[in-house]
Amino acid sequence: LCIIWKRSIKTIAASGGGYFEIKKKMRLQESIIEAVGQVYNYLAENGEVTTKKMQKDLSLDDNFTSLSLGWLAREDKVAIEKRGAYTKVSLI
Repeated sequence: LCIIWKRSIKTIAASGGGYFEIKKKMRLQESIIEAVGQVYNYLAENGEVTTKKMQKDLSLDDNFTSLSLGWLAREDKVAIEKRGAYTKVSLI
């Protein structure tokens, strides 16, 4: 167990990241996952909406909106359609 722990510490040190860097990355990932859940639930309740309306209603910034839609698109959970100046999204 001690050998494994020492290897983990060496791996973290070699990658240039420390404990706090790893915690920061974990918090960011948790924030993204939370935003994905908010977007999914919003679309389940509201149906097809524009990305701007959804972003405004959920108080998400552009990055979290894009990351959430990308995640859901990768999982084949949303349909994204460009209509003129607007982008409409809905659950599949």
